[in-house]
Amino acid sequence: MQEEKKRTEVTRRTFLGASGLGLGTGLARANAFESKSPNDTIVLGMIGVGSKGADRLREFMEHEDVRIGAVCDVDRVHLERAVLEVKKKRGYQPEAFADFRYLLDQKDIDAVVVVTPDHWHAIPTVWACQAGKDVFVEKPLSLSVVEGRAMVDAAAANQRVTQMGNQIHNDLPNYRRVVELLKSGFLGRVTRVHCWKTSAIQGLGNPPNCASPPELDYDFWLGPAPKRPYNPLRSHG
Repeated sequence: MQEEKKRTEVTRRTFLGASGLGLGTGLARANAFESKSPNDTIVLGMIGVGSKGADRLREFMEHEDVRIGAVCDVDRVHLERAVLEVKKKRGYQPEAFADFRYLLDQKDIDAVVVVTPDHWHAIPTVWACQAGKDVFVEKPLSLSVVEGRAMVDAAAANQRVTQMGNQIHNDLPNYRRVVELLKSGFLGRVTRVHCWKTSAIQGLGNPPNCASPPELDYDFWLGPAPKRPYNPLRSHG
């Protein structure tokens, strides 16, 4: 009971201390998970199943050799939606956790997918490597060189397979083709590059700070980030 009590006492001091342990840039290993299951099924734990996390969850469920063993989110609405989506798509119900540390305790989880807000990429990645899990972590890898260095070191020290997810870079050839074209010399010496964005982006407005919604554990959401009042534009989206 004492251990259970300690585990559930999530404080900002805990995570601020953890992030200061040397949690900085580029995960150093191959680009595929290693399955430890006898039947070659990779059991995944999803850490973060909000908008982008939900997208990744659906993508991984397209792979027949992947089983979603557990989902985790600090927002109860996200968590319940993810459980229902797995049940509808795959016919079974994954374990659900509000605290990713419980997910990492699950012995049957082979690998985790970290699709959290940017400030929560480093700590789950490092602790997952230490727990013997392979890791897929979303971009940006980390918020600092110190964090990224610790992520690389944790992957190497624990011999984990890791990958940083980059849409377009991962599954489409266009960026790589541009690099190849430039390196080929076909365009000659490039001295100037113009970049622009074609999406129609609307302003977000400036809503006032307010109380966090009851389904969100906002203190846990902040974790290692500086203490700030809740704002609907600072959190989801």
